[in-house]
Amino acid sequence: MRNFFGNKFRVFMSLGFIISMLVAGGLAWIFRADILGDVPGAAIGFVTSLVEDLFFFGLVGLALAIAQFSNTGGDSLNLRLRRLFSNPGVDDAVISYFVDQVRRNGVYAERANHHVTVLEYDRARRAYRLDFENDYLLHNAFGDQLYEADMTMEIAPDFVSNTDETVASVVAVWTEENGQSNSIVQSPEPIPNRGLRIPARISLKPDQRLRFVAKWWSFAANTGDSGFSVKRFSKSFRITIENKCPVTVRLRYGDGCAKEAALAYGEVLTIEERQNVPERVRVEFQWMPPAEHDDLCASQAEQGAQSMLEYDRKISDPDTPTL
Repeated sequence: MRNFFGNKFRVFMSLGFIISMLVAGGLAWIFRADILGDVPGAAIGFVTSLVEDLFFFGLVGLALAIAQFSNTGGDSLNLRLRRLFSNPGVDDAVISYFVDQVRRNGVYAERANHHVTVLEYDRARRAYRLDFENDYLLHNAFGDQLYEADMTMEIAPDFVSNTDETVASVVAVWTEENGQSNSIVQSPEPIPNRGLRIPARISLKPDQRLRFVAKWWSFAANTGDSGFSVKRFSKSFRITIENKCPVTVRLRYGDGCAKEAALAYGEVLTIEERQNVPERVRVEFQWMPPAEHDDLCASQAEQGAQSMLEYDRKISDPDTPTL
């Protein structure tokens, strides 16, 4: 019974059929005497006018009813999905599951931009110091449904330290709409080796757009990996790397990290740019030691070889005093 009344169109058609039967019965009752030939002319005129009015207002009412019932705006997602599946055998638990899935995916990212800035190269750690910025423009695809949910942002450091020193830290997380910002993380917070989970309450009105921005920094080993995961459908997904340190930054990227690039100071490289990316896609890239690091290692190796040659020469020279 609940499934029957949950379908407005079915209720409308049933009521229309019943009303039509009542009107037809009433007209037959009114015209019964006319059929027998003993109804006065005034009664016939009245009935004719009544029938005309019934047809006019019935047609107008029918048009308005069709317009109203064909528009599902305002219906709950539960009713919409029941109408979509049109299967009374699907129970409430199944419908509730699909409602949750539809509601969760009702908000997508019109853009998901990830920008990585290389700030410095730490020779002692053999690691780059990186500045990350994730910039999302979220859009509530529903035209008549409010979206409210607790989202969780997970950040893992790209460098693991065995000491208490800070090697990664969240700088700020905020949302922004029409120039008005709302801080989620207001002060720097260190990121432990196990990573950091940042909860955020997101509320979007129907068809509303909201900017979500997160900034953090982390060291990354010069042979380590970095990457970004797509958490929800994104119409535009982009990753860029910018070098703002004096060394030549090198990295591998692309499918299987088959491509290799070297960035001089001030250069920017787009390593990934896609359209209509589904969730659960992850893009990774690998850091490589800077060109100056290789030159330094080669220079140190050359100096070491020269020292060994000098040592061998002194040992082999009989005039060289020994202990």
